[in-house]
Amino acid sequence: MRALVLLLLGPALWAAPVVKTVCASGCDYSDLQAAIHDAERGWILELKAGENFDTSTSFELPFKSGTGWITLRSSRMSELPAGKRVSPSDGDKMPKIRTSGTEYDAVIRTSGAPSSYWRLEGLEITLAGGGLSNMGNLVQLGDTTTETSPEKVSHHFVIDRCYIHGLPFDEGPWRGILHNADHVEITNNYLSEIKLLGSTAESHVLAGWSFNGPLTVRNNFVSGGAINSLVGGAAPAYGGEYPLFLRYTGNHYQKPGTHQVIRYEADPEGTVLPARGALGGSTPARSQTFWKTDTEEFYVYQGSKWYRLDGVTSGRVCLEGSFWRNESATPAYWECVNGNWQAAAGDRTATGIGGAFNGWGIKNLWEFKGATGGWLEGNLLENTWYPTFGNQKGASILLNWLPQQGRPASTIRDVTIRDNRMRRSAQGVSTGVILVYQAVSSAVTGSPTTLVCSGGHSMPSSGSRSVVISGATGEWAGINGRWVATMSNSTTFSIPYNSAGFGPLTGAVRVQDETIAMAHLWPNRFRIENNLWESLGEAGNITMADCCASTASSSNDGGYAYSTIIGMPAQIGFPGMTFNHNTFHKPHNGRTYKVGSGINVYDGPTALGAQKLRDIQWMNNIEEAGELNVYGEGGQSGCDSAITPYWTSPALLNNVVPQIGQYAYVSGYTGYYDSVCPTWAWPWKRSGSGVKANVTAAQVTADATHCSGAGGNRLTLTLDAGHGLFPNTKFTVSGATPSDINGTYSVPGERYSTGLLPSQTNTTLEVCTAAPIQSYSGAVVEASAGFTDHANGNFRLAAGSQYQGFATDGSDPGVNQDIVDWATATAESGEHNPYLDMGVKTFIPSPDGGEFRFTAYSNAACAWRISSTRAFADSLGSVSQTRAGRYGEAAVSGLNPHTRYWYKLTCDGKYRDGEMITR
Repeated sequence: MRALVLLLLGPALWAAPVVKTVCASGCDYSDLQAAIHDAERGWILELKAGENFDTSTSFELPFKSGTGWITLRSSRMSELPAGKRVSPSDGDKMPKIRTSGTEYDAVIRTSGAPSSYWRLEGLEITLAGGGLSNMGNLVQLGDTTTETSPEKVSHHFVIDRCYIHGLPFDEGPWRGILHNADHVEITNNYLSEIKLLGSTAESHVLAGWSFNGPLTVRNNFVSGGAINSLVGGAAPAYGGEYPLFLRYTGNHYQKPGTHQVIRYEADPEGTVLPARGALGGSTPARSQTFWKTDTEEFYVYQGSKWYRLDGVTSGRVCLEGSFWRNESATPAYWECVNGNWQAAAGDRTATGIGGAFNGWGIKNLWEFKGATGGWLEGNLLENTWYPTFGNQKGASILLNWLPQQGRPASTIRDVTIRDNRMRRSAQGVSTGVILVYQAVSSAVTGSPTTLVCSGGHSMPSSGSRSVVISGATGEWAGINGRWVATMSNSTTFSIPYNSAGFGPLTGAVRVQDETIAMAHLWPNRFRIENNLWESLGEAGNITMADCCASTASSSNDGGYAYSTIIGMPAQIGFPGMTFNHNTFHKPHNGRTYKVGSGINVYDGPTALGAQKLRDIQWMNNIEEAGELNVYGEGGQSGCDSAITPYWTSPALLNNVVPQIGQYAYVSGYTGYYDSVCPTWAWPWKRSGSGVKANVTAAQVTADATHCSGAGGNRLTLTLDAGHGLFPNTKFTVSGATPSDINGTYSVPGERYSTGLLPSQTNTTLEVCTAAPIQSYSGAVVEASAGFTDHANGNFRLAAGSQYQGFATDGSDPGVNQDIVDWATATAESGEHNPYLDMGVKTFIPSPDGGEFRFTAYSNAACAWRISSTRAFADSLGSVSQTRAGRYGEAAVSGLNPHTRYWYKLTCDGKYRDGEMITR
C-alpha cells in the first residue's frame, strides 16, 4: 500500500515546468520585462522566434527566491540541436533581444544581490541599430558595485546556443559577456563584432575579474575584441575572491580580418616601391609591406630601405577582410579578397572608420591576469598582428600577473594549456614579467626607516605598499616581516620601523600592494604541452613587425622583417613551468629570414633570486625559431641544467631547432652554441630535400689515436662558407673518385670555438671512418633530410631523420599532430567533441596507489599505464578497472607511498596523461 501511495504522489512531486509565452500579441505576455518580473523559479519564458524585444536601457534578471531555474528560450529551440554551436544563419530561429541604449547600457544584466539560476537559450542578443557607440556589455552577470561579500555574489547561469554580437564597422559594445558571477557555463554560442577604437578603451568578448568560479567556456566561436577571453585585470569586489577552476575547451578564438585597418600614404601593391607611407611622414612607415606586381615580389620597409622577402607568394599578401586606406593627397581604398588586395569602391564611412579613426584596439587572444586552476584544451586560436595598441605584441596566450590589481591570494597558478592549435599569431605564448622586487640603493636609519629604490622600480609614486626585506645582511637580516610603507615619491618610501643603530642595508626589499598576502604569491605551475603554433610571426599582412632584429646584409636578406619579439615562441619566467612537446612553425622559409627569439627566459631583477626560474623545463619541442634561441635577461642563460642552478635538471633537452643561416646566441656565452648546448638538435630545413655542398678538398688518413674502434681512419673535408651544415647534422659523401664514402657522419661542432657556426665560415670537418686511406676529389657532402611538409602547412620530421625518437609520444619531437587533430577537430565546425570529455575527473590517493574516476572517448576498452618517468620508460603497479559505458573507475596498487608517478589513459588510440602522487 505504501508503494502505491508513493506512486500516486509521483506526478505531483515531479510536475512539469511552467511555460509562459512572450510575443507581440496573442501570448501570455507582450512585455518581456514584465514576464521576467512575474517569473518564478521553475518557469520557462518562451520568446517567439523572429520578433524583436527592445528596451531603451537593459532587461534585468533580478533575485528570485525558491528552487529551480528560470529559462528564457526561443520558441524554435528544438531546431537548435543540443551540443552544436549556433551561427548567424540560425538567427531566424531566435528572438532578438536588443537595446537602443548608449553609454554603458547592457542588453541583459543581473540585478539584486545575488541574482541566480537563470538560463539564456537560443537568443540573439545585440544592439537595436547602428551608430549607438554603446560602451556596455551585451550580457552582464554580477555587479561589482553591490556584490561586495560572498553571500551577495550572483551565481548559477547558463548561456547556451545564443548569437551574441555587435554590428559590422560600428564601435561597441565594450564586451560580449561580463561573467563576474560564480557557477557560469557559456556553451555553443556565437560571439562576434565586439570592438572599440584603440583610442577609446580595451574591449573584451569574454571577461571577468570578480568571481570565484567555476567557469566553463565550451564550443563557442569567440571573435573580435582587444582580448577575446580575459580573466583578471581589475581588483575583485571583496577580499578573498579570486577565480578558481576555469575550463576552456573546444572553442574557436579569432581576430577577424575586418578588424584590421591599415593606414598609410601609399598603396599595398603596384610596380613602384612607395616613397612615402607614414602618416604625415616623408618616408614609408616602419614595417609597411608591399606586393610588387610586375616582379611578383614581396617587400617590407625597415630602417631606411625596402627589403625583399623570399618564399612569399601573392596568395599570402593579406588577411581576408582587411581594409587598407591610402591617405595621401589622392586617397585610395583597398580590401583583402581571397588573400589579395583589390581596389575598394570607397571608404567605410560607418562609425569608427573614416575621419580620425586610429584603428580597432587589438591585443591578444587569451589572457589570464589572475586565476587558479585554469585548463585550456582543444581550442583553435587564430589571427593576431602587430602593431597593437598598448604596445603589446599580439600573443596567442598571455599569462600576465598583475599584483597591483589583486587582493589576497592574487596569483596565477596551476594552469594547463595543451592540445591547442594556433594560427597566424604575431607571438606565441608569454608569461609577462614580474617587477615588484626593488633593489635598495640606500637607507636612512631611524624611526621611521627611509628606503630609496634604485633604478628600474615599477611601483606608483603615491599610496601605501607593504614591504618585505629579503636577502639583507647584518642587523637587517633579523627583521624580515611585513610593514606598511608610505611612498613619498617614485623612489623614496618609509616604513614604521625603528632601525636606529643599524648598519648599511646591502640587500633588497620587495615592495608590493598591501592587500596581497598569501603563501603562494608567485605565479607558478604552468603546464604548456603538445600545442601547435602554425605560421608563428605571420601578422595581418605577412609581417607588421616591431623593429630591427639585426643588420641586413642585402636587400634579399629579410632580416629587418622581424624583431626579437615578433614571432617569439615563448617568454618564460615563472617557477614550476613545463614547456614540453610543442611545435612552433614560422610563416615561410626564405633563404636567411630572421624571425625573433626562440625562448626568452625573463629573469627579472636579480633580487628575485631563485624564485623566478625554479623547476622550469623546456624539452622535446620543435622550434622553427629565430636568431635568438635561448636568451636570458639578467645574465642567467645557457642550456640544459647549466642555464641556472635553479632549473630542473635536465631543464633543456632534446629540442629540435631548425635554423636557416643564423647564429644561435646564448646570453653570457662567447663560444658558439653547440659547445654549450650539446643536446639541442640542428636539422637543415623543413622542405625535406636536405642540402648539398661541394667539397674543396677531401682525404682519408690513418688516425689510430682519435679513431680507435671507429674505423681507424680520419676523414678530413674542407668546405667553403655558406655550406649549410649545422652542428649534429648527419651527412654522406658521394660522387667521389675512386669510390663513395658510405655511411653517415655528424658534424663535430665541439671542434669549433670561433663564435660562428660552421656554416658561416670556411670549414674543415674531421670525422672517423672506415674508408680506405686515399685522397678524394670532386666529392659532394649531402645532409640528410630534416623536415617534410605536412597537411595544412604543418611539418614533421622526414622518414629516417636522425631527430626522430626524442618525443614522449609519436615518432618525432614536438607536437603529436594526431592528438591535436583529435582535440581541435570540431573547434571550427562547432560540433560536440567527445575527446574533450575524455580524461581523469578525480584521483583519490592511497599509500600504495589510488583510485581514478575517468571518462573514456567511447565505449571501447581502455588501457592504463603507470610509470616513474614522464617518458613512460617503465610500467609499474597493477591497475584494475570497471566500466559503465564511457564512464569508469580504475584502482591502482603496488606503488610506493609519498611518491610521484605519471599515468596514461589510452582509449581508441587516443590518450590522456598526467601526474599522480600517492599518499
